[in-house]
Amino acid sequence: MAITGTKGKKSVACESGTFDGADPAPDADKICFCDAQKKYFEKSMVKATRSFWKSKTLQVSAESELKRSAAHASEVVKVTKEKEDAAKETTTSTGVENEKAIADIQSAKTCAIESIE
Repeated sequence: MAITGTKGKKSVACESGTFDGADPAPDADKICFCDAQKKYFEKSMVKATRSFWKSKTLQVSAESELKRSAAHASEVVKVTKEKEDAAKETTTSTGVENEKAIADIQSAKTCAIESIE
């Protein structure tokens, strides 16, 4: 249940905006009724209930943002790991190529020394 006061107006629209966007039952049919004689709700009850639904709406929004942030962080970790693995692979292959080049140079040097002698 979401409730609101008329704030001095003679009437209010029975729509989400009237209740600061609070929707206690998304996608469900709703019924609005008036308590003109204030038999059911006093001013403090209206204020407390509105505050509750505002907080609930903020909580849902924050939870949604938290899920998006967690998914993003997970994707960043995945991409970072992929890049680290690729860098290690490149470093390893470069190391192997360097070792082969050094061995070739050593072999050429040995050959040159032997031909001089």
